[in-house]
Amino acid sequence: AGATGTVRAGTRQKIHITFAPTADAVIDGVRCVLRISSGPSYVLNLGGRGRLPQLHFSFNKYAFGPTFVFHEGRAPKEVPLVITNKDSLDLSVDPAFESTPALELHNAAPTILKPGEARAMRVVFKPRTHTSYKDSINFVVNGLHSVGVHITGEGVPVRVECPTRSVNLGQIPVGGKLYKTVKLTNR
Repeated sequence: AGATGTVRAGTRQKIHITFAPTADAVIDGVRCVLRISSGPSYVLNLGGRGRLPQLHFSFNKYAFGPTFVFHEGRAPKEVPLVITNKDSLDLSVDPAFESTPALELHNAAPTILKPGEARAMRVVFKPRTHTSYKDSINFVVNGLHSVGVHITGEGVPVRVECPTRSVNLGQIPVGGKLYKTVKLTNR
């Protein structure tokens, strides 16, 4: 846009023209004129099309909600995340996420998806403390475009209360069975 410069006799100069759309865009018939002082002019007609890759995520945000604080032996909460190439071209997908103690992404190696191909990953939530969690799992598509999947959840402690302090089983005949119900409350 009105840039000027000087190229000395017998030398070369590179001109960089950048088209970097952030959404679907088309340029057509854009003229770039190189004028030589006391000489000819050169006209470059520029055209191009930019579009976002047609990559579909089974979700863009997920809330795990209240989840018991994790400890070994307890199964973590998890959800499958399926990424599908709905484009007509191959797409490279590179998960740019480092697992944390509370959030892991399994089966997440960089890959190239052919048109129509899908890849399933598992998002695993293991809250370590009683707090709210908020994170973003980012994926780089074709080395240029970044897509974020937003994850939230809350670590909550186990609070089970038993209002009954004792249970009287009474007399039971030998070989007999007795059933009593004790109510527990999970707060």
